[in-house]
Amino acid sequence: MAIGFVLFVCQATEVLIPGNGIPVFLTSIQPLTQDVNICICTIPKCTPTHQWQVQRKMRDRLNELQQAVGPQTVVEMNPARIERDVTMPADQVFLVHAYELRKSLDALQKRLQKVQIMQSKVLSQPIVSTQDKIELEDLMDEIKQHIRSLKPRVKEIELDIRRDEQNGTIGTKTGAQLRIRRNQCEQLKSQLNDMMMLFSQTQSEYKSRVSKRVKRQLEMTGTKLSNQEVNQMLDSKANDVFYRQINPQSMASRQALEDATSRHREILGLEESVAELHEIFEEVLELAHRQGDIVNNIEKNVSTAVDFTESGNREIRRAIKHKQSALRRKSCMVTVIVFLLVILIVLAVVICATVT
Repeated sequence: MAIGFVLFVCQATEVLIPGNGIPVFLTSIQPLTQDVNICICTIPKCTPTHQWQVQRKMRDRLNELQQAVGPQTVVEMNPARIERDVTMPADQVFLVHAYELRKSLDALQKRLQKVQIMQSKVLSQPIVSTQDKIELEDLMDEIKQHIRSLKPRVKEIELDIRRDEQNGTIGTKTGAQLRIRRNQCEQLKSQLNDMMMLFSQTQSEYKSRVSKRVKRQLEMTGTKLSNQEVNQMLDSKANDVFYRQINPQSMASRQALEDATSRHREILGLEESVAELHEIFEEVLELAHRQGDIVNNIEKNVSTAVDFTESGNREIRRAIKHKQSALRRKSCMVTVIVFLLVILIVLAVVICATVT
């Protein structure tokens, strides 16, 4: 069943197919006049009026969705993988994987910004409410799970590259296609780097504010500690470090100590998440370097081929000159021989005439 329109696309263009919103990266310029597998449904060939009716129905469904969701609801992309056509070319699969990873990083950035807001709210309260504490802990758990979900996505991109390297198709790709891949890896590297800086800054600021808060809370328990001692306790990996060194006597002291312990657990969680994010950044950095080396090798081979071509052209021009020179010498020799033969014939005729 044929589509009722012709779609022209440009190289490395990101388009959204109406009806499903899945990004498709198209890497060639060609009319798509046959069945389109990436659509949710196949629209039979129809008149412009029918096309307008189909588009109008799609818009009506969108309005229904917007009314159902409401203006205050934020729909966040699910980190789950987007379903793709199994016949999708390898280049498009790579770009879709990169797109999914970027969207997942965008969602992670929103969560980090929400963490900053929640941390400021928690630290501004004299006594942290149970609801805010649970919400902050749940948000930290979501960030940990989100960061762990990034690793399989990076592995997918790495497998795409290795698959092309193993089956030999990496050598058949053009420099432009490989540069597109390298640019995708560079964008991911830059985005991850910004994410790590934001995460590290969040951790550093929060740890500094928690240190001051914990010191005040420990003073409430009657314990006098210096800033260095408090920082050493916060740097400890043990969850019960405060209970080991401090024995609260009153209910207020226990509550202050519990709050300090909760903040300590949050710092440990932030440090763990930063370490995992740094590991992912190193993997993406390696991918970017690998793509850069491949592109550089191809450019080097192309440059060498150009040098060989220019050298060959010079040799060809030199051979043509030699051939032309040889032809001229040959023509001169033939002319001289013919001229000598004519002279000999004339002399022979004259001699014969004289003798007779």
